[in-house]
Amino acid sequence: MPESEDEILARELAKIGGMTGGLGGKAGAGLMGRLLPKNTFELKIEIKAVPRDVLQKAFSLLSEKGTLLEETDTSATVPTLAAVIGSGFMNMNPAIVTVEVVPLSEGSSQVSIRGVAKEGLIKQRAGEKAARQIGDLLQQAFV
Repeated sequence: MPESEDEILARELAKIGGMTGGLGGKAGAGLMGRLLPKNTFELKIEIKAVPRDVLQKAFSLLSEKGTLLEETDTSATVPTLAAVIGSGFMNMNPAIVTVEVVPLSEGSSQVSIRGVAKEGLIKQRAGEKAARQIGDLLQQAFV
């Protein structure tokens, strides 16, 4: 059974908690990661390039910025990539960024980017920042 976004983010937060707080930090961060609300943000951009080129660049960017997640939705009709990248303050808040690319017209693609991260008391909008960062980098790559 594939992991949910909440499970992935809780696991990633537990890794960070374990680095700084030992076993107690790992357990506490993992538990809180399951309880915290999510910051979710979606944007759509048009890029003047064929979908194959956009997907290749998205794969490269997501690999460079974080850790790619395995394809979990085999029923998807649109090519989709997802990765966990650092976002928020000092890139310490893990965010899941999902990129979907569909042909729009001859030589043009519509890219849907979704970012989701856990939000604590201090609102970092890490999901939004992660999605915008990948969107900006994709647009810059095809200027």
